[in-house]
Amino acid sequence: MIKVNQIRSAGEAAKLAGIDVAGFVVARSCSPGVLGMDQCRSVGAVLDCAHSIFPVGGVDDIGFCRELIEELRPRYLEFTVVDPEKTELSLAQLEALSRLNVGKVASGLFLLRDDLSLLDRSSHMDALVQAGVELFQVEVESLVDPEVRIGPKDRARVGDFFSRYPSIMGDSFSLGVKVPDVHQRGYYLNLPVDGGRSYDFSQQHYALSSAVRAIKGLRAAPAGMS
Repeated sequence: MIKVNQIRSAGEAAKLAGIDVAGFVVARSCSPGVLGMDQCRSVGAVLDCAHSIFPVGGVDDIGFCRELIEELRPRYLEFTVVDPEKTELSLAQLEALSRLNVGKVASGLFLLRDDLSLLDRSSHMDALVQAGVELFQVEVESLVDPEVRIGPKDRARVGDFFSRYPSIMGDSFSLGVKVPDVHQRGYYLNLPVDGGRSYDFSQQHYALSSAVRAIKGLRAAPAGMS
């Protein structure tokens, strides 16, 4: 599975034919880097694949989320996971998710060489699955970059985690290095946002031409253990 996020124009979409999931950031009205509902419908029509919609206001705005689901018919509704230590907010998010009848992608998740705390949050991950999450979008730093590569023992833990929770991963795909098989379901790439950070706080982003090359490489090369 290949997912590309922050698609903002029909021109970008036209060059991404063949991806499996197209990610759009949507608000009630368009702004730099963000699509309005009509604009999203127009751009999405170019891509014959599953669509994932990230509402800027989060899933707490139940009314807008339901409007998006009804009008745009996405395969997924996407959201940034609230830190489970923020108990009240986390419980409110889980409640909101359970009220939305659509598949969900949980994003804003990270596995770093010096911070693998996500691997110890199985109870929260289980709660997210119970609330309808079908995919976890996780930025990993890194399985391929030798400067920040996660070691073999921890890589095995990542594999166990991904085998339990269906995940698509981001990493330094532009390095052209074969990505190890850690039971990931696929990969995601974020297109850049002018003058702003990615919607899911990912550090990795790719110019459109770089994304197209990375996608070709990921499609052509089977995962391997390295």
